[in-house]
Amino acid sequence: AEAAAEAEAEVAAERLADEVAEAEMVETLAAAEAEAEAERAEAAVAREEIAAEVSSAVSSAVVGVGAFAVDAVLSYAAAVADEAASRQEEGSRRRQEIEKLRSSAAGLRQTLGKVLGKEQKVAEGRERATRLAHCAPELQLLGLSASDAADVDEKVLRRAFRHASKALHPDVAPQAEGDGDGDGDGAPTIYDLNRAYEMLRLML
Repeated sequence: AEAAAEAEAEVAAERLADEVAEAEMVETLAAAEAEAEAERAEAAVAREEIAAEVSSAVSSAVVGVGAFAVDAVLSYAAAVADEAASRQEEGSRRRQEIEKLRSSAAGLRQTLGKVLGKEQKVAEGRERATRLAHCAPELQLLGLSASDAADVDEKVLRRAFRHASKALHPDVAPQAEGDGDGDGDGAPTIYDLNRAYEMLRLML
């Protein structure tokens, strides 16, 4: 009986030892698991901190690059604006010079036109005087002379004809109603005046 009791006691001691060992193992595993969980938590926090630092660094870099880009764009825009203003000013100055040249050219053309017009009138007057020089009797009949030939034009001729026709009109001088060859004393008639006027008109 004592041997059996001793055997049971040994078995119970072994079981207790196994249970203690198992409990220690469970405790060790739990501690290891807790430590691993703590390490994982620390790693997560570290990752978050690193991510935050990286994000901040990236944001700073982006802001810096953005600020640099904005400064570059503003500088370029200012340069373009200055160039445009310079070109506009140069264009305005050139337009003013062109307008001055055009005005000067217009004045020269006007002056040249006047000079050429005067020369043309003088030349026409000389040619007219040459033609009318062969019509001295007709000019005299209208109260004009060969010396006036250069200044005779349609208006002058018409005025001279009207003035002369008043004195030779049949209502004023009934003796002028002859056959066109004048009366006995050779006085001109209105018909002679008409022929002289038509001839001089053709010679203008």
